[in-house]
Amino acid sequence: MRHNDGDNLLRSIEEKVENLRGQDSDCLSQRETFFRRLVISQPMFSHYFKLVTLFTLAICHFFYLFPFLKSYDAVQDYVRQLSYKYVLPYTVQGDDTRVLHYQLEIMNSYKQNSWMSIGSMCVALATSSFFLFIAPTTHIRKSHFIIMQTVDLVAFVTIPMLLIVRIAIVQAIENGLQVALASASKLASSDYFENELQCSISPSNDLPDCAEQIIGSVFPVALLKYLVILCVVSIAYIVLAYLIVYCIRHWFPHDKEVCCMRNKTYVPVFTSQSAPQPIPGILRKV
Repeated sequence: MRHNDGDNLLRSIEEKVENLRGQDSDCLSQRETFFRRLVISQPMFSHYFKLVTLFTLAICHFFYLFPFLKSYDAVQDYVRQLSYKYVLPYTVQGDDTRVLHYQLEIMNSYKQNSWMSIGSMCVALATSSFFLFIAPTTHIRKSHFIIMQTVDLVAFVTIPMLLIVRIAIVQAIENGLQVALASASKLASSDYFENELQCSISPSNDLPDCAEQIIGSVFPVALLKYLVILCVVSIAYIVLAYLIVYCIRHWFPHDKEVCCMRNKTYVPVFTSQSAPQPIPGILRKV
């Protein structure tokens, strides 16, 4: 008889525990709605969008950087040829022997800007990988997390700033390169330069114009403006996502235990006044 009472008591406890679990799951499902989960996940989605932006930047640099480096080397060799032939900055006729050297300095600024942009892209890619793959599975101090967010934001903000500077550099190349090459061809032979780039400084029907070919190897201004807008939109998305999550976590209830503890029901377990007898199965896990 006592054995049957123990089984009934155990069965009653198990049923009430299951009911409590059902209440907890109902409470959790009511609080964590689809919209809330979607909003909380916005930082992750913003980093995915950032990866798309970085991929677009990488593809553009891949198509434009290598042709530009070839053109840069050709112009640099031509400038060295002029420097060997003319020691003084001006000829007897008053021609400026450094006219192409000025354009080489502008092209050097373009090259430095490109490598700095690629460096910022690498840092931004590393920080996004940290937030997407390391942070969700690793316990990280809040201070370290804030530092990584700061590094991520600074690295990514640097990219559109560098692109804006590059727009001015490209415009300077477009405005002065044609005149510089024409002046340099009057001071020294341009045969090696033209053979290296397979172009012609003077108008020719068989070969493309050297200035146009070099300008074609740099980023078009329209493309740079598009990339700047894309980066600015990505930055705004990241900042807005973190701001929304911060406001939700600090201004609205977010702890499921607080919600569920309000309706928590405790089940008393009554035992006989006599010495407690072990009930079969009472110690097994529920």
